Amino acid sequence: YILSNEVVHILQNDRVRTTQKILKRARAMYNHYNVKGHNYVVIGKPKDKICEVAHKLGAQFLVMVSHGHGPLI
Repeated sequence: YILSNEVVHILQNDRVRTTQKILKRARAMYNHYNVKGHNYVVIGKPKDKICEVAHKLGAQFLVMVSHGHGPLI
């Protein structure tokens, strides 16, 4: 399929809105439980980006959850 620029723009905007909703919910959850948390959105291969961010933060452990928003590929 060849998508028009308009369709690509609509899809990108939808992805941004979905990501913002997920991050808002995550912030609410860790604020509710008085847990220090950080949200990062990166683009690339998940295994590479997860390791990159964890290294930059000097993270000793990482908590990842899935709520059915899509696969981590």
